[in-house]
Amino acid sequence: MNDTYLGAWNSMPPHRPSLLRAFLCRLTRNIPLNRYDYNRAEKRNPECLVSLEELYNSFSLNENPVEEMVLEELINSFLDGLPAEQRDIFLRRYWCFDSIRQIAARYGCSESRVTSLLFRARAQLREHLRKGGVSV
Repeated sequence: MNDTYLGAWNSMPPHRPSLLRAFLCRLTRNIPLNRYDYNRAEKRNPECLVSLEELYNSFSLNENPVEEMVLEELINSFLDGLPAEQRDIFLRRYWCFDSIRQIAARYGCSESRVTSLLFRARAQLREHLRKGGVSV
């Protein structure tokens, strides 16, 4: 939270942002991504690298800007179709970069349950992308 406030203080535009919440959310999201870039540049292996490698190993995509827009819509529709708990676990792992242990503690379940939920969610995502016409 302190990093977000410091980032807001240092990067606040001269005029007031129209949506302060969105501005702060973007700053908050950039903090772990900047950490990811830092750790990746130094060839370290934090938990976020592990979680992203899990996702990338599940499927590979061609880098095509048109496909990116379709991919975004497909992922959003996939997440909308998941049950709330499974969606939250998926987002905690691949958006917030939480470890399996942290997620299990947060939801009061075993690490193996979290692992199997994530495995099934990745398989469902892969199938959802195939049905949407994205080459996986």
